[in-house]
Amino acid sequence: MSYFDSFLLEQFDGEHEQWWKLHTLQSYLQTIAHLETFSRRATLSSLREFTRYLHARCPQSALLPREMGPRHARRVRFFRIEPEQIAALMAAAVTIVAARGIQAHTIGVLIGLLYSTGLRIREALALILADIDANRSTLYVAKGKLGKQRLVPLSPSTLAALDGYLKVRSPHAGSASDSPLLIGSYNQALSYGQAHEGFRRLCRHFGLNGPPPPRNITPCAT
Repeated sequence: MSYFDSFLLEQFDGEHEQWWKLHTLQSYLQTIAHLETFSRRATLSSLREFTRYLHARCPQSALLPREMGPRHARRVRFFRIEPEQIAALMAAAVTIVAARGIQAHTIGVLIGLLYSTGLRIREALALILADIDANRSTLYVAKGKLGKQRLVPLSPSTLAALDGYLKVRSPHAGSASDSPLLIGSYNQALSYGQAHEGFRRLCRHFGLNGPPPPRNITPCAT
């Protein structure tokens, strides 16, 4: 608030009635447009709370609206992958990913599963056979974000893809209900490192480089 005090004294010294007009706040906002996002938000938050405090005691003083403030273009924080690109990544997994038994098949299925369900990658990697309910077309996530449980609906095509994967998986893993669903070697769950490296290799093959570089699979907005 010290910078705001200096601004008021410099711009309106002796004209106290101008200090709490809306145009005064607007003029001040022009002077902080150069600040980094975090510093600008902190400054605006403090000023907004102070204008609320003052307005409660002096109703003619202006409030700083929430929508008021210098706007900056948002930084793109993810790499958008289109549905046809997802299909190409899945199809190429068996030939592009270094195939060590079942691992290449698993990575292809993992990409499709993440894209179609919106699961976080660590949620998908933690799935076991018992988590699939084919009758209800759902996946059970035992420990999601903040440790919460939930059911995730499966589309007919996703359920069919999982059924096909289970047939390929069968010679490479046990069938006990607590066996890992997605495996990287015999009866061993696919690791995050294996999944990440396989996905990055596929992205490099198809020239999906960013910026920012693709680092995960999330559903496209429709």
